[in-house]
Amino acid sequence: MDKDHAPGRLWRLIERHIAETGPYPPSERAVARHMNIKPTTLNNWKHQRMTRLPEVEHFRAVSRVTGVRYEEVLQAALIDAGYLYDSDVATDATRAESRRSGGRGAAGTSRDDTVPGS
Repeated sequence: MDKDHAPGRLWRLIERHIAETGPYPPSERAVARHMNIKPTTLNNWKHQRMTRLPEVEHFRAVSRVTGVRYEEVLQAALIDAGYLYDSDVATDATRAESRRSGGRGAAGTSRDDTVPGS
C-alpha cells in the first residue's frame, strides 16, 4: 500500500456496509463474490489510489450490495479518481438552500454566473 494513501470513499462505503452487517459481518471475499467482482479488485480499491474508473457494473453492484444510492457510489468513485473534488459536491443543506433561493447561491450568484478560470 502506498504509505501516503488512505482508503478512498468507495472503499469506505463498502467498509461501512461490512461493519453494519449484524454480529457476523461478511468477509471482504464474500462481499466481492456478492458484487460479482474479483477479491483483488476490492483489495485494490482498499489499498491503491484509483487511477481509472471501474466498470459501470461495479458501481451498480456496490450500490445493490451496500444499499447506498447509485449516485453516491458514483460520486465516491469520481472523487477517488480525481475527477471530482469534495468542494464540488453539494451537500443536502446547500441543495435545499439553492432550491429556496431559486438556484442562486448565498451570494446571489448561480453556478452559471461564474466564469471558469476566474
